Amino acid sequence: MNVYVREMKSQAKSFILWSVGMVLFVAASIGKYAGMGTNGQTMNDLMAEMPSSLQAIMGTGTFDLSKISGYYGVLVIYLFLLGTIHAAMLGANLVAKEEREKTAEFLFVKPMSRNQVIGAKLLAALTNIIMFNLVTMVSCLSFVSMYGNGESVSKDIFLTMMGMLILQLLFMAIGTAIASLSKRPKLAAPISTGL
Repeated sequence: MNVYVREMKSQAKSFILWSVGMVLFVAASIGKYAGMGTNGQTMNDLMAEMPSSLQAIMGTGTFDLSKISGYYGVLVIYLFLLGTIHAAMLGANLVAKEEREKTAEFLFVKPMSRNQVIGAKLLAALTNIIMFNLVTMVSCLSFVSMYGNGESVSKDIFLTMMGMLILQLLFMAIGTAIASLSKRPKLAAPISTGL
């Protein structure tokens, strides 16, 4: 468990920065919805005039932007993007960090098997991702309910956060695999993020 605690401590600053960034992003995005106020229907008309390919790129599609649920539907695409980048970088840095700092040899000569070391690091990353999702979900629930005008979207938020968790686990695994296979550990995080 020493490796787990050490890994959690080393990820603490990154976790705090990512969490604060996500809360601020959600607050700013929902604040933009509140600023639109009665212009929601105008936004729907504006989006309807755009070509369907541009609507698909922006993620608006058939969402009703005059309702908080429609606005959240557009916002969730960007939440997923940020969450998967976070997870890919986290996974890539699990292994690459030890290679970069030249501590891998020291770590692997400890009286622990390699599987135990990597398992503890993966458990720390999983804990980090779950806590990140909880912070995101609580911020979404609080800001959306603040401006929701009685519209219930709690179930939708919970479902999208479960989807985000699955995506994050997938991208964490991809980032870890890239870092494990990469000959140059400094390139693992940028390659994972680019993916």
